[in-house]
Parts: sequence; structure tokens; C-alpha cells
Amino acid sequence: MSRGGKRKGSGAKQKEFKKIKVGQFCEKFHRAKLKENYQLKLNKKTENTEKLEEQVRTIPVKDRKAWLQADEDGYLDHLENFYEALRKDQGLLDKSNKLIDLFDAKEITKEKLDQELEYLEPTKLISIKSKKPSRKEILRLAAEKFNLSEHTVDKYWKYYRKLEKTI
Repeated sequence: MSRGGKRKGSGAKQKEFKKIKVGQFCEKFHRAKLKENYQLKLNKKTENTEKLEEQVRTIPVKDRKAWLQADEDGYLDHLENFYEALRKDQGLLDKSNKLIDLFDAKEITKEKLDQELEYLEPTKLISIKSKKPSRKEILRLAAEKFNLSEHTVDKYWKYYRKLEKTI
């Protein structure tokens, strides 16, 4: 059994199973962290609208047709509240209040106010950029768990990703 050296392919051969196990641990941990970060951002961006959706879900299905046609506390009121919640979630409420304050202070004209408020309509689609987990942190955790160096864990993770693509 070789013990190392400068030639290509020399050195102690690692077990294939261990490479896969370490790489899989890193990949699973990475994906779990990505999902967790995404959920945190999503919850932050939709907290106000989510409360309203919960209220709608509590209305029994058989009563929803009447709710849609009701004048008071019906669908139209819900829609108005929903747009208000969208504005809060997207931070547009503060911007529109600042514009109205500028108009009250006679710093902008009515036309300019209307033009700016038109652009402050909430969008129904949101984009979420999830923060990637730190690769160094994952390597450190895996190295501690499997009693390997971070460099070795990194090689195993890269090997696993390459293997995953071929499968």
C-alpha cells in the first residue's frame, strides 16, 4: 500500500463510500440551510398578507359565495385590506406617506404626487433572493463530524457534486 508521494495517483486511497457519505452530508446541509433562509425571507415579505389569507381560509366553503357578494365585511373589504397589506409588506406605505407629507408641505405639485403614487402600486409577484449558506461553515462542521481536514471534506463534496451530475 502506498503512503504518499509526488506522482499522480500516489497516496493512500480513500474509500468510495466515505467520500459519498461526507459529500452527501455537506450537500444535504447546504440545501437545508438554503431552504431555511428562503422561508425566513418569504415569511418576512408576506407576514401581513398571510394573516388575511388565514382569515379567508376560516370561512366555510359553503358560505364563501355569500361572502363574495356581501357588501360589509365581504370580498371587496378583504381586497382593500389585502392591497393595504401588500403595500406594508413591500414597504410602499411609508413611501406613499412621505410623498403625501411632501405634498402637504408644498414641496411637490399635485401632478407630481399623482405620478409618483401611480408607481407605488404593489406588485402581486415578489422576488426572493435567499442568502447562500457559508461554505466554510459547512466544511468546518463536516470536518468535525467525520474527523477529516476541511480540505479533504471540500474535495469529497466536490466529488459528490460531480457524481450527482452524472447520475
